This record gives sequence, structure tokens and C-alpha cells, in this order.
Amino acid sequence: MIAELILKFTIYSFLGWLCETVYCSVGQRRFVYRGFLNGPVCPIYGFGALLVLFFLMDVKDNLLALFTAGMVVTSTLEYLTSFLMEKLFHAKWWDYSNRPFNLHGRVCLLNSVLFGLMAVLLAHFVDPAVDRLIGGLPAWLLPWAAGVLLVLFVLDTVVSVCAALHLDARLRELQAVTEAFMEGKRKELQGKRSALQTRLLKAYPNLHSLKYDERLQELRQALRRKKEERKKNRKKGK
Repeated sequence: MIAELILKFTIYSFLGWLCETVYCSVGQRRFVYRGFLNGPVCPIYGFGALLVLFFLMDVKDNLLALFTAGMVVTSTLEYLTSFLMEKLFHAKWWDYSNRPFNLHGRVCLLNSVLFGLMAVLLAHFVDPAVDRLIGGLPAWLLPWAAGVLLVLFVLDTVVSVCAALHLDARLRELQAVTEAFMEGKRKELQGKRSALQTRLLKAYPNLHSLKYDERLQELRQALRRKKEERKKNRKKGK
């Protein structure tokens, strides 16, 4: 039972990552590797799917009730996740303040409606298919596969959290030297950001630091300049 839950969590986290990546890539007209973690998973979708399956299957046959309850459950999860991430990393990872009918910029009506529709699709189509997929695997393979996926998820979470915390520390460091060092020194510090931190900046274009947002925007500008320089160098090479 636990092994099956871990496999389902991973599958739904991957499907959520896939939807997010496609949606954001189409919107920005470039490939955007979404997600807080480095692996192709968005855990909030995995948790959301399991919450729907655990608490809403009693109203599965009532599409309106399932849709409405799915909106409430998943939107509550998104709101709490946003709140907790803000408190932990001193940053706002997504912001829907410019969308109509939003709540503190953490959730909005459009996303809630989409989550409600996803809850209906999950209960009636996706989960039965996932059950068949998992049911077709050899019984001996389930605990091994679940164990490996769980270890990878924990390791990825630890690495990603450390990268996010280090990003906050780097912004604090930049803030501290802003008035004490010349511009060249600040650029030297900007260059110290890790590849993981750069990925987070690309994955969350609306990320805002609650304490050091000016420094964060400097990092973004440095990243854009570096990208433009690479393009120029490629053109020269041709």
C-alpha cells in the first residue's frame, strides 16, 4: 500500500511538472524547466492528487461536488504551500496579484477552476489508468521502485532547499556590500551564484525576494546580460 502511494505520488508529481512546463513554455515561447526541485517533478501536484483521491472519492459520481471540492482542496494546498515557502525562504515564488479574483496573490480563480477540472479528470480517467499501470508491475518490483524513488526525492529536496537558502544568503550578502564596495566587486559576487540557483531564477520568473528584491533583480539582469553575450559570441563564431 505504501509503495503504491509513493509510486502514485511520483507519477502525479511528474504529470504536474509536465503540465507546468508545457504551459509556461508555451506562454513564454521558450523552454522553461519548471519546479522547485531539480528532477522533473512538482510535489504539490502529487500531494494535491493524493488529497483528492483520499477525501473526495465519495463524491466521485457527483461531478459538480467533485469539481467544487477539488477547487477548494487544491487551492487551499497551493495557498498554504505559498505561505510556507515565503516564510522559509523569504521569497514569493509565484504571484497572481495581476489576475482577477486572487487571494493575496497566492491563489486565483483561473487556477482554481483548472484544479477543479483536473480533479474530475483525475478521479474518472487518470487514476484508473495509473492503477492499471501499477497493477501490471511485478509485485516484487513495487517496494524496490518506491524505495529508489523515495530516496531520489529526499535527496533532491535536500539539495534544492539548500540551493534556495543559499540564494537568500547570497542576496543578503549582496545587500550588505552594496554601499561598501564598488560596482565591479558586486558583479564578482553575482558571479558566485550556483547553477541550481540560476535554474530556480529561470523556473520562477515571477520570484520576488521579500527582503532583498533589488539584489534579486540585479542577479536577473546579470543573467540576461550573460545570455545576450553568449548569443553575440555565437553569431560572431558563425
